[in-house]
Parts: sequence; structure tokens; C-alpha cells
Amino acid sequence: MQPDAVERLLVANGLPQLVKGWSARTHVLPRMLPGLAFFLGALVAAIFLPLESWDMLWMAVGGSCAAALAWVACRPLRERRRVMPRWVALAVPPLFVLAPALIVVADYAKNGAPAYAELSDGLEADPAWAAAGLAVTLAVGAAVWLVLCAVGVNLGVVALFRIAAKQSLTDLKNSGKLHGRAMPSMLFVTFLAFLSAEVWQLGDHISWKRLTLVLLLFALVTVIASASHLRDELEDAKTASTLSSGAHWNLLTVLATRQLVQATVVGLGVFVFFTVLGVIAVDPATAKTWVGATPKPSHVLGVPQALLRCAALLAGFGAMNFAVSTMTNSGDRADFFRPIVADLKDLLAKTRDRGDG
Repeated sequence: MQPDAVERLLVANGLPQLVKGWSARTHVLPRMLPGLAFFLGALVAAIFLPLESWDMLWMAVGGSCAAALAWVACRPLRERRRVMPRWVALAVPPLFVLAPALIVVADYAKNGAPAYAELSDGLEADPAWAAAGLAVTLAVGAAVWLVLCAVGVNLGVVALFRIAAKQSLTDLKNSGKLHGRAMPSMLFVTFLAFLSAEVWQLGDHISWKRLTLVLLLFALVTVIASASHLRDELEDAKTASTLSSGAHWNLLTVLATRQLVQATVVGLGVFVFFTVLGVIAVDPATAKTWVGATPKPSHVLGVPQALLRCAALLAGFGAMNFAVSTMTNSGDRADFFRPIVADLKDLLAKTRDRGDG
């Protein structure tokens, strides 16, 4: 396989850190520029266009157009038919951070203090100081965006979203096998908890924000478990010592993404099951007894918030339990975990054949 073909294969599979010679000037910055252009395009649209009530829409349009143009313009750099000059690579980050401030200054010079009257009234400050504060805030936001773009490119975030979408479609097509293997054990673990008054009380009182944090905690446990078992698999294959720390992170993010997608598909099945079970089996009087008061209604007619939150909480726990079981249970490991690891090992073998490992 030709070097360029291997590079495209690795980047498409979310493993850019395994590319030989991966560097900021030749690889990272050319892939960051569309994201940076999106930020600046959205900012220009927000400041210079008379948007009125459709601010967010036109910001998205302006940013998307700028990103598309940058993507086309940077194609020779991504394909390495051209190499970005060193001075350009050094100039891009500071210029990007300063650009929002320069845009605000240009807008203030064009439109004057009246354009910032509303902002100055809110801050109780002179319009010039309000514009200066906005410029500094946008510069800080640009710096944060720059870091996020750099991290996203180095971790192959765009490819990870593509992998997640592809994995979701595959898992949904094979949902019969997936749910058939996973649901019985998940329901065995969670069914009695669903019939617990304490869980219903928690479901009635916990906010969706706190519930989201709990689900993220379950996801974090899955990622930590994946990291541990990935390390064991790589050591068994005698490849761990040949990989950089960046390559380890790439492999972990790909493995964790595919594991989390599988777990999410299982979790959706558990959520639907408990929601339907609650509607059928738990009448309003029983729900009121368990909660201790009349359950708060939800936007779904006839379904209380406590039921939806209970189902979501148990689905998250069941999904985490399934993900961990695919790494610890021999039968589930062979069906759900080993195929993912085998794909990663195959990619490692291709890079090792070229000496890119």
C-alpha cells in the first residue's frame, strides 16, 4: 500500500497519530483551518450583517460558507502537494486569536459608539470600553476554539463522528442479535430497581441536568474500562511499546467511541422497555404511592417525568454494565469486544508493515 493511501486510511479511521511524520505544520494546521474559518465567518456574520431575529441561523450560514471555502483551498496542503511555509504556520495561531479584536475595532471605527450602545448600557460602561471588553472576550474565545480545533484534529474527532454514525447503523441493523444477547442480563440487573419506590422518588426529584451528569459518569466508567483492556490487548500483541502516547490516545478514543455506541444502542432498548412497562404496569395511584406525591407530568402525554427519568437512569446503568461485560465476560467479549480490537490491530499491522508504527 502506498504511503499516501495508508495515511488516508489512518485519518479516515480516527488514528491520525499513527501517521508517520504527523506534525503541526504538515498535517494539523491544514486540517484546522476550516474550523478556524468557521469561527471567523460566524463572527463576521454576527457583527457586520443586519441579522435581527435570525442571528444564530446566519452565523451558522456564514461560518459554514467560510469553512467550506477554507476546506477547498486547503486541499493541496492536506494532500501535501504543497507544504505550508514555516512562517505561515507560526503566524496563524496568534493572528487567529487577534482577528476577533481587529474585527470589533473595524466595526467600531465604521459604525461608532451607537452600534455598542445596548452593550454599554448592559455593562454600565462607556461604549468604547464595552467594545474593548467584547474584543478581549472574543479573543479569549478564539484562543479556546484554537485549542479545541487542535485537540480535535489530533484525536480525529470528525472521523470519530463518522465512525459513530457507521457503528450506529451497523448496530441498529444487527439490533436483534445485540438486544437478544444484552437485554436479558440487563433486565435481570435493573428490573427490581425499577419497582423500587426510592428509584421513583429519585426520578421525580432529580433534574435532567443532574441526570445527564450521572449518564456521563457511566460513560466515563466505560472509557476507563476500555483503556485498561485495550492496554492488555496491545501488550498481548506486543505492540504497546512501539506506540507513542498520542497513538495510544487515538486507539483509546476509537475503541471508546465504538464501545459507547454499542452501549447506547443497548441503553435505548432498555429505556424503551421500561417506559412501555411503566405505562402498562404502573398506574397513577401506584406511581403516587411510590413518589409520595402526584408525579410531575412530562411533555409526553400520560407519561410522568419520574417514569422517563427512572427509565433513563436504569438504561444508562444497564448500558454501562453491558459495555463492561463485553470486556470481562468471555462470550460477550468474543462477540462484541474482540471484533473491534481486531480491526484496530489490523490497522496497526498495516502501519507496521510500512514501518509507521
